[in-house]
Amino acid sequence: MRNFTPFFALLFFPFQMFATDCLPDCDCETDWTLEVRGAYYYLPDRALKKVYTPHWMDYEVETAKRVHDFIEVWGGVSWASRKGHGHRIYRHEDLRERTTLFLLPISLGLKVIYPILPCLDVYLGAGISYSFLKIKYFCREHFFQEELSRSSLKKAIYKNEFGGLFKVGCQWAMSDSTFLDFFVDYQGQRFRLSHKDHRRNLFSHPLDCSGFKFGAGCGVYF
Repeated sequence: MRNFTPFFALLFFPFQMFATDCLPDCDCETDWTLEVRGAYYYLPDRALKKVYTPHWMDYEVETAKRVHDFIEVWGGVSWASRKGHGHRIYRHEDLRERTTLFLLPISLGLKVIYPILPCLDVYLGAGISYSFLKIKYFCREHFFQEELSRSSLKKAIYKNEFGGLFKVGCQWAMSDSTFLDFFVDYQGQRFRLSHKDHRRNLFSHPLDCSGFKFGAGCGVYF
């Protein structure tokens, strides 16, 4: 539950201002927005489930600029990490490893926004992302087998690949300067592993980090 505490704090904190800020005639015609977002990130890939579980938390900072009455250009940086456990056979030895995966996508795209109420907009967006992956390993046998501790096991793997991001949601203006964002995103992201990587880590095929993000954010107009 500790991983979910920052998300719920992000989700409910802005409602403390709700009673006084959300006016029916609010006018939020500004060029820029800046937003902090938190999401539950579900990754259905079987290999990830086996080692890390499919339930992650994702944190993001996003900014956008209005370039047309109904179009925004947006860019964002998100961060997700998860600790896990796995084992594999190396030279007839059963190696039990602790591992941590770090994922950092940088995204850029377009978003179509349409107002349906004076303080409520809905949007649909898509973009490309360039993601950085790091997988760290820690094997207990390193301390007992000098041969393995030198070079047989790789302690970390680094990868970077292009991917895509699709988003849908709604923005609720609470005042002329603040808003809430409720969203569902789909991150499409795969990482190719070389033959050398296959032999030296827990995954034996391309790693699929694609999944859905369900979350909320709090932002400002400026």
